[in-house]
Amino acid sequence: MKNTKPTNHNHKKFYVLHVIADIEPTLIGPFRSAERRDERARHLRSDDPAGEDGIFRLDATGSLLVGSYSNLELRPHLAEDVMVAG
Repeated sequence: MKNTKPTNHNHKKFYVLHVIADIEPTLIGPFRSAERRDERARHLRSDDPAGEDGIFRLDATGSLLVGSYSNLELRPHLAEDVMVAG
């Protein structure tokens, strides 16, 4: 008998990457389908009519980890400047 179970787009997981005020990343999901993910993205945009947040689609076939960098991680020389000034 042929398997008629949907494959969910080759086992993709569907997420929304919501970057609040284009500063803080938040990963929302996984969603069962791209359509449900897109509905959530539209809802997020309706809550942010000024368009200050970044909203991105993310289709994944593996594991994900999203996080922000601290200012000192990206600019380590600033830590040295603070220590010298202190």
